[in-house]
Parts: sequence; C-alpha cells; structure tokens
Amino acid sequence: MKQRLNGPDIIRVLAILFVMATHAIAYLTPMGTAIHSLKWTVYVVIRFTSLSCVPLFIMLTGYLNRKKTLTAAYFRGIIPVLISYAVISVFCILYAVYKGNTSYDVFSSIRSILNFSANGYAWYVEMYIGLFLLIPFLNLLFDRLQTFRARLLLCTILVLLTMLPTTLESFRVNGAALNILPDYWKSAYPITYYYIGAMIAEYRPRVKKIYAVLLTVLAIAVPSALCWFFSSVENGYAWYMMNGFACITSGAVALTVFLLFYDVELPRPFGVVFREISVCTFEMYLLSDIIDRIVYKGQRYFMPAMVLTVFVLSYLCARVLRLLLVPLYKKIKSSREKCA
Repeated sequence: MKQRLNGPDIIRVLAILFVMATHAIAYLTPMGTAIHSLKWTVYVVIRFTSLSCVPLFIMLTGYLNRKKTLTAAYFRGIIPVLISYAVISVFCILYAVYKGNTSYDVFSSIRSILNFSANGYAWYVEMYIGLFLLIPFLNLLFDRLQTFRARLLLCTILVLLTMLPTTLESFRVNGAALNILPDYWKSAYPITYYYIGAMIAEYRPRVKKIYAVLLTVLAIAVPSALCWFFSSVENGYAWYMMNGFACITSGAVALTVFLLFYDVELPRPFGVVFREISVCTFEMYLLSDIIDRIVYKGQRYFMPAMVLTVFVLSYLCARVLRLLLVPLYKKIKSSREKCA
C-alpha cells in the first residue's frame, strides 16, 4: 500500500485549528478592548496567524488534486461532501428549532440546505463545490503551460488580480481606502491558492526548516505590526488592515506554513494521530457551527482553552458521524464501480 504522507495531514489539522481560533475571536471579540496591551497584542498575532486557515485548505486542495482529470469517477467524488453537508445541515436545523431561534417547515428546511443558509459556515462548501467542478479544467490549463516560467506568470497575474487590491485597500489616504486597482476579480482568490498548491506539488521546493520558520515569523509579524500601528484607543481596532483571506499577507503566512510542513515525516504514532484528525476536518468544520454556539454562549474562560474545547468536541462528533456515513460512502462507491 502507498504510504500516506504526514505533511498534508499536519497542514489540514493546523488549518482546522486556525479556523476555530478565527471563530473564537469573532465570538469573544477581544480585539476591541485593552488596545496595545500585551494580551491584545497576542490576540492580534493569533488572528493574523489564523487568517491563513482557508488559504491553507485551498492550497492543500491544489497540492493533492494536481493530477485529477476529466472523468466521471472524479465528479462522483463530490457525493460524500454533499452527503456530509446535508446531514450536518439537518442537525443545524434541528438545533435552531430546539433553541427557538427560527421556525422551519419541510420546504424552508430544504431551501436552507440548498441555499447554504442552514449552516453558518457553509459558505466554504458553496465555494468548494465550484472549485471542485473546475479542478480538471484548471489542471488542463496548468498542463498546457508546460514551462515553469509560464506557470509562475499565471500565478503572478492571479495574485495581482485577486489579492493585491485587497492589500492596498488596507491603507487610507485622507480617510479613504487606497482603492486604485481593479478589484472585480478579488473574489476569485480560491483559484490563486489552488494554483499555488499545484505549483508546490509540481516542483516540490525544498526550504531549510530554519529559513521556513523565520519566513513564517516574518509573514505573521508584518500584518501584526501594521495592525498594531494603525489601531488606537481613540479609533479602535483597525479591522480594515490586511483583513480577509484575499490578502497578500494571509497568503504569505499560508505559503510559509505550507512550505514548513508539507514534506514533514513523523514517527508512526504521531502520524496516526494527525491522520485520524485530518480525515475528519470537513465534518469538524461544519459541526463546529453548533458547538461554537453552545460553547461561546455559555461560560467564558481562557480563550485558548475554549478553542481546544471546541476542537475536541468537534472531532468527537465528527468521528461518530463518520462511523455512520463512511459505510454509506463505500456502498455508493462499490455500486458505481459495479455499474461501470
């Protein structure tokens, strides 16, 4: 059997942990108080580290799907994703009804699943479905550009179109955002991150770990320092500064973290732990919508401990759910293979 690589598992686990840290900051709102204090500064660093979560997931998609081709078997691969999303959305609807937050009938329940409003974090599923459908065609374009120079030029143009406008808009001139570049394409940033992951899969750059660590620290320090400088007690936290996933600083942190871990090999016991968590991250992400609302609406305590609580509970719920759904996935795959 082909040995499973540890690096992608490590990256996926870090990404889901960063997702939960990002959500914790959104729920606990520590950024608006005690500005420039030591505790506040630590949270700034955590936030700009965690904003690499979605870029990491999409880079990993490019890294792992670089060789996918235009086949019926490939497109059937979306079925487990859709089933998991639909089942977890039903849980979210039942929880909302139980809490009395909203009322659902059969029609509105189905509609909320189809329009991705049943789960508060389902925007990622909506994005991923589109990216999944495009992947074989994105790979065809990548293959057509047969030289490193041409592929690097494609990635550079995508960065300029999808990430540079958001980066420049972080700065203010006479109180107005520095909106001086066409920003129509910035919502297409998933394609940029996909191709960056594909480039790493194709050329497998080797960076000494000490240099990768230093680059990661630098990539986190730059937006953290800028945010620290532009935030003030009078004007509050500078939310506009290097904010969001479609920003060069978020991409830089994700890239350096990816290069730091993608080729790491772990001793077998540690590799097994990361693999077991890694296979559950999609369900963990969606289930954390419910768990976040339970944990963060209850007693407040040390934020890292609350993130760890959400992480553990999400993993346990995801593991139980997968015990029920994986046999169904295998049965569907088996029936498809027999029909073929």
